[in-house]
Amino acid sequence: MAQSLSSSWTRAPPELVLHFCAYCDLHTLAALSLVHSSWSDAASSALYDTIHFDITWGRNPSDTEHARIMACLEALSACPAKAALVRTLVIDFAHTWPCDVSDLIVESLCAVMQHLRGLQRLYVKTKYEFDPLLHTVCQHMRARTFDLRRLHIPAAWVRFEPKSSSPAITAQLQTLRILTFEGDLNMYEFGDNTRTWQTLCAASRHGCMFFVYDPSRAIVSLFTLFIPEASWPAYFDLFTRIYCQTDQRISQLEIYVHPTSDFARAVSLLPSSHLAPRIRRLAFIVRRLLPDEPHFPIVIGSEPLFRTLSSLTYLRHVHFDSADMEITMTIRDRLSLAAAVRDGGTELDRISFPDGRVKRQGASWTWQPRS
Repeated sequence: MAQSLSSSWTRAPPELVLHFCAYCDLHTLAALSLVHSSWSDAASSALYDTIHFDITWGRNPSDTEHARIMACLEALSACPAKAALVRTLVIDFAHTWPCDVSDLIVESLCAVMQHLRGLQRLYVKTKYEFDPLLHTVCQHMRARTFDLRRLHIPAAWVRFEPKSSSPAITAQLQTLRILTFEGDLNMYEFGDNTRTWQTLCAASRHGCMFFVYDPSRAIVSLFTLFIPEASWPAYFDLFTRIYCQTDQRISQLEIYVHPTSDFARAVSLLPSSHLAPRIRRLAFIVRRLLPDEPHFPIVIGSEPLFRTLSSLTYLRHVHFDSADMEITMTIRDRLSLAAAVRDGGTELDRISFPDGRVKRQGASWTWQPRS
C-alpha cells in the first residue's frame, strides 16, 4: 500500500506539486528536492525562491547565522542552476561598519550576483553609504544580468553611485515596476536638470512607480508629480499596500504635485482609515516637471480640501512649498481653510505657505508673514 501510494505521488500533476510545495517549510522542501525527480524541480524552485541574508556587523565568527549564510552562498556559487532559481533577494545590514567576517560574506555575495539571472525583486537595507555591494549591484543592473521588477535600495546609493556612466536604474526600466528608496533622498536639493530628477522622469515614462521612506523621520514621499492622474488610484493603492498595511512607522507625508494638480483629489485618495491615527504633518511640494514648463499660478480649492484634510484626525501641520510659483490664495481664504480643517475634527495648529503661515493662537487664527 505504501509503495502504491508513493508511486501515485510521483505521478501527481505539476500544478498539485507546486501547490503542495508552496505550503512546505524549508526543511521539507530540502527533503522533497531529493526524494524523486518529479518533485525536485518544484521543491527546488520553492526552496530558492526567496533568500534573506541578515548580515549583522560584529557577530562572533563562530556565529551559526554567519555559518548558515556562508553555506548558502557556497551552494549558490557551486551550482549556478540553483542561483538562477532565486526570485527575491533581501540583504539586511544591521549596522554601519563591517567586521572581517562580514567582509567575507559581502565578498562572497558579490561573487554570487553574476549567477542570479532569474532575480526579479532585490531589497538592500543598509546605512553603510559606501557599501561594497553598491558597485557590484550597479554593475549587474547595467549589464542586465537580471531584469528586476521591484528594487528597494538605500537613498544614499543614488548620490554615491559613480557618475562616469548612466544611472544603473535606467538600465532596468524595461521591466522595473516598483522602485523604493529608504533614507533621505534630499529632494529639496534637486533641480530639474539633476541626474536623480532625470532618472525619476525616465522611470515614470516607463510606468515605474516610486516612493521614498525615511524611517529616521518617519516620513514617506509620494510623487504624483510624475504619475498620470488616471493612474493615481493605482499609485495610492500601492502606497497603502507597501507602507500602510505594514508596521512601518509613519507620522509625516510629503506629496510632490504639479502646479495644476488637484490637491483635494490627491488627499482624497489617501487611505484615511490607516493614516488618520498616524499622520501629524502633511506637505505639498509643488514643482514643475520639466525646466521649460511655464510658471503656473497655484490655485488651491479651499472647499474640497476642507473635507479631505479633516479625515486626518491627528493632523497638526499642513505645509505648502512652491519653489518659484505664486499661490493665489487670499489671506482670508487661508485663515478660513485652517479654521475649517481644525473644526472638522483635527488637531491642526498651523498651515505654512512660502510667504508666511497661518498660526492658531488660543481660539483664533492669525496670519504671520514671512520676514
